Amino acid sequence: MSKQVLKQIQTIVVGPSFLSLNANEVITIDNQSWISMHAYVMHAWKKNSILLTLQHIVEGGNVDNLAAIIVQAFMLQGGLTPEETTKRLICFGANGASIFQGCHTSVTFQLKEKFVPCMMGQHCMAHRTNLPMVANLEDLLQSLYSYFSNSPKHHLEFHFKLAEIMETKRLKIL
Repeated sequence: MSKQVLKQIQTIVVGPSFLSLNANEVITIDNQSWISMHAYVMHAWKKNSILLTLQHIVEGGNVDNLAAIIVQAFMLQGGLTPEETTKRLICFGANGASIFQGCHTSVTFQLKEKFVPCMMGQHCMAHRTNLPMVANLEDLLQSLYSYFSNSPKHHLEFHFKLAEIMETKRLKIL
């Protein structure tokens, strides 16, 4: 079955003249590092997204290794040679972490320097739209901490109110 899925992915990736790639690195609960790569292609004026690979990062998450994993994914899963990748890959999107989007020592920079000189790097829009929300949440938590940490009275009122809401005695929740 995996051979059929791989064949289908290669059929989709090999066809179009231009490709875009989005990569996201994640760390699992057991501290393993993985990279998820989605290719975006146009077929009959319709954008298609496919999961190119979900790759376990064994050699470490350094820039050179991540760039090599991305190029290998196009060769192994996408069925493209490095020359075809150079001609077709026009955009690389990732989160705003410096390892992916830094000026001189990032995966985007390495891909441009070594493999795809005409490629454009782009900050993933899903990650970019979350940035203001995260900043607002951090501000809220900092304000709450300041409010409660500097006043024993506020802290005590909070415990009584929480006990009331939870319908329990205050000492049981301490």
